[in-house]
Amino acid sequence: MSDLLGRAQSLASGVLAAGTSGGGWRAGLRPASFRGAGFLVADHNADGGRRVAEHEFPLRDTGFTEDLGRATARWRITGFVIGDDYFTARDALVAACQDSGDKGTLVHPYLGEKQARCLTISYRESMKEGRVCTFDLVFVDAGEEASPTERNDTLGQVVSTAKRVLTLAKTAYAIVTAARGDLLGFAQGVVLGFAGDLVSDLTDGLLALPLYEVTGIIDAIGDLAADPFTDPVSAADALTAPYLAVVDADLLPVAVLDDGVAIASRSDAEPAAEPFRVLVTAAGLAQPASADATEQAALASAHGVAMDAATLAAAQAASLSAWPSADAALTARDDLLDLIQARGDAAADAGQDALYVGWRALAAAVHADLTDRAAQLPRIAAYALPGVLPALALSQRLYAEAGQADALVTLNAVPHPLFMPGQGRMLRP
Repeated sequence: MSDLLGRAQSLASGVLAAGTSGGGWRAGLRPASFRGAGFLVADHNADGGRRVAEHEFPLRDTGFTEDLGRATARWRITGFVIGDDYFTARDALVAACQDSGDKGTLVHPYLGEKQARCLTISYRESMKEGRVCTFDLVFVDAGEEASPTERNDTLGQVVSTAKRVLTLAKTAYAIVTAARGDLLGFAQGVVLGFAGDLVSDLTDGLLALPLYEVTGIIDAIGDLAADPFTDPVSAADALTAPYLAVVDADLLPVAVLDDGVAIASRSDAEPAAEPFRVLVTAAGLAQPASADATEQAALASAHGVAMDAATLAAAQAASLSAWPSADAALTARDDLLDLIQARGDAAADAGQDALYVGWRALAAAVHADLTDRAAQLPRIAAYALPGVLPALALSQRLYAEAGQADALVTLNAVPHPLFMPGQGRMLRP
């Protein structure tokens, strides 16, 4: 009898004896199985830990690590089936491991029941060692299947990531300002002038839009003007508040948020995405210049955190807006990613590693959200028809229904719906 067969029979006897001995550690072992297909275990090992992203930066001796959550558990098991009729047990275990895509119950002698999937299975038999089939099995924890809402909640990812980056941006501003005590004495007069530009950009842009109230923005700027700028933390709050007020649920006529979760369908939102464009313009506001080096430093810090806030508000506005076409959504995505890239570069140049990593995470969330939404939207295409038609007639001709008349008028920017051009743009389903 070979060593392997002898070992297998010894282990089999030990497991069977454990069930009748009534004592010792072996008494606690459970018969192994997967999806009900039983087998014996010779040995096993397990893998776990945390998923960690390692970030390294040019010309820096230390890097930055980011925790990405718990690693998926894996169990590697060496098992076997033995006996004159082992063929039946072998075939049952092979089928359990590879014939179904669903997760199954793994009964592990040492760990108990686990919901798992079989990642790989290999087995071996030989004439020299008859009556036994040895398996090398790798199981992975099946985890919890996300609901469709959770799987597709790209909006929630953008909102939650933006909030985290905002906290990092305000903290970075407060640290820099507190470390430079000379900034505080100059900041109030210099930054109040900068606040005037905020008033002009935000209110002028939003007053031209229908359905928008700017009371909240004006109140936020009023708080900014009243702040004495002796407290870096409150100054950071005041500098960012005007931009964040643009995406307040009471001001933006789009999907309503409850603790960062959308509770209103985007299909119910207004099709216009003008608040996003206003914020993109505001996020490109040039930094004012000053001949005084200390004043310039105060302006640089205030400008940086304000542009951070404008970009974060634009990210939320882009995800909250109901874009009329895939082309519009993808254009917004690319414009926003350019802004995020610029803010990330500024954080890297300032040595603010955590903020830089936050911007990268936001870029990934924005890209996933707007790309996913663009895939569900119609594309813009050209149409060409002889003569001029009313919008209702054109909609009927192009879509076999009149419901797209308003969209055609908006898309082609015609002065009157009775006179649609013979050549123009349409939304292709």
